[in-house]
Order: sequence, then structure tokens, then C-alpha cells
Amino acid sequence: MAMASAFQMRVCIAFIITCTLLPVGAQDDYWLLPSLLHNGGVFTYAEGTARNSITETCYVAMTAPYKMYRLQWSHETNLLVFGETHNGSLSLPLTWPSGGALTPADRGMYRCAVTYSIPPAYTQNITIQGWQTVELHVSEAPRMLHVTKTQTQTSLILTCYAYGEHVSITWESPGGFWFINPPVPTSRRKTWKAIIHEFFGYTVGTYTCKVYSNALCNIPGNRHSVQPCFPTLITRTVTVLAYVPPTVDTFSAFNTTRLLGENITLHVTLKHTPYPLANIEWMHNGSTINTSSDRMQLSSNGLRLALIDLLPSDRGVYTVLVKNDAGTDSVAFTIGIRGMC
Repeated sequence: MAMASAFQMRVCIAFIITCTLLPVGAQDDYWLLPSLLHNGGVFTYAEGTARNSITETCYVAMTAPYKMYRLQWSHETNLLVFGETHNGSLSLPLTWPSGGALTPADRGMYRCAVTYSIPPAYTQNITIQGWQTVELHVSEAPRMLHVTKTQTQTSLILTCYAYGEHVSITWESPGGFWFINPPVPTSRRKTWKAIIHEFFGYTVGTYTCKVYSNALCNIPGNRHSVQPCFPTLITRTVTVLAYVPPTVDTFSAFNTTRLLGENITLHVTLKHTPYPLANIEWMHNGSTINTSSDRMQLSSNGLRLALIDLLPSDRGVYTVLVKNDAGTDSVAFTIGIRGMC
């Protein structure tokens, strides 16, 4: 009896099996406890890995003819797959009811459990259970959310937002200089951002945000080997242009006289493209023109003003004001009206 108790203790410790002490009539069969074999551990696979490539398997040995053994895999509280046997050993690979690829919803604790029942004639239908657990982590692929740019003549702020696990973000400037946001290796399901602050003389050109994951994943079929989960970089570029003030040219006469009731069009152009985009405003005798009127119509992105059916009140000075953060330019036209009483 002492030897049986000692063996019972060794089995429980070696295989992490929770044992229920048997009544006196069953102890002659106690040496037939199942051995649940699986190394356990924590394994990380990349999001998108084929589920049927995961080769986690556990098996039970030391079975007896008059016992019913049930071996099963479950995820959290959901049963995935099971098998039963009356004799011999039983192997059961981890499988999912449906195929497809791993998603973040597949992360969590997976349990391989064994139960067996001895018929009432032997042990009053006692059930003994044991289990091993495997934590399966699905590393989420990094995702680029967006980049933002705030630029003035004297400063530049670029921000890159990304989502994922173990994410690192780097900015590469036009000169090849790298701005690095160190990864946080233990973080999961977070949103990260990397910011460039450049002041007083920033470099004009293309800046590139690069997002990648430092997570290491198990290679399907060989859980003892690991490789980078997501070696492919996600990139997005931002173009930083030099500030250019607007310079206005004109196709129309600066001073002209028209008959009462005639139409006239005032037209200007820009000698080059200003940066940032310029705001265009027309004024009549110092007051902003109401362009919602049918008699005053804007076109060509605000560079052309048409005056319809001239009235005596339309005479005076018309000024077009073009401005951006880099500068301001303007042109004035003087219109006289003939035929006034």
C-alpha cells in the first residue's frame, strides 16, 4: 500500500495530473492511471498563420481494457476536438472545427485534458482527471493608421500612428537620417506614434515613416524554432515642400472705362505655384465682394472675377489679394463707368 501511494504521488507531480483518491476496492487498479504527455509552454504564431500548420499534440498512455479514456483540446471554455479509446495509447493534435488562418481571437489558453471512467463493478464509476495547458499567443500584424504633418516656415512636426504589438516606428528624412521610436517589447494591442520635431532650417523633401514588429514567432511544425513574425515593413511617405509666396500677374488692363450695362472680366494669374496653397480674396473700394450675387461671379479657382450688367455703383477700385503663410501679393484695377447721368 505504501509503494502504491508513493507511485501515485510521483505520477501526479511528473505529469501535473489532479488525482482523486480511490476507495479501497479500486487501489489494485491505481497503477493504471493515464500518463498525459505534453511539454506545455507558451507559443507565439503570427496572425494569418494557417491553423492546420500548428502541430501541438498531446497523448495519453498506460490505458487498460476496461476503462474509457477521453482526450480533448479546449480553448478557454470552448471544446475544439476530442477522442476516446478503450485500449492502447491515444494521440490528439490541436485542431479547430474550421480551417482558415489564425486571428487575434485565437489567442489565449488551450488545455489538453484527459478523463477516464472505470465501470461501477470495479470502482463505483470514479472519474480521474488530468490536464496540461498551452498558451497560444497570436501576434497581431502591425498596421499603419495615418501620418500627419504640421509645417510652418520655421518648424516641422511629423507624426506617424501605428497599431500592433512590439511595434517600432522609424522616420527617415531626405538626408537619410533616422529618427527612431524604440519598441516596447511587452506591449500588446496598443497604438503607438513617432514624432519628428525639426525647427529652424528643416530639410525639404520626402520623409518616410516605417512601421515593423519586433515580435518573434514559432515556426509552424517546429515549435522550438522562432523567426520574426512580420519581417515586411509598412511604409508611408510625406512630402515636405519649401514655402513659396504667391506672385500675382495680370491679363487685364489696370485702368479701364466701360459703358453702363456692359460686362467686364478681371483676370489674374500666378507666376508659380505658391506653397502652402494661397487664399484669394477680391475687394471693391476696400470691402470684401459678396460673390453670392448673380452680378459678380468667380471662376478659375478665384482668379477670375466677372462683373455683369455694370451699374453706377460698380465704379471704383477692385483689388485681388493673394496670401499664404509665406507671403502676400495683390493687384488693383480701376474701373470707370460711362453713360451715367
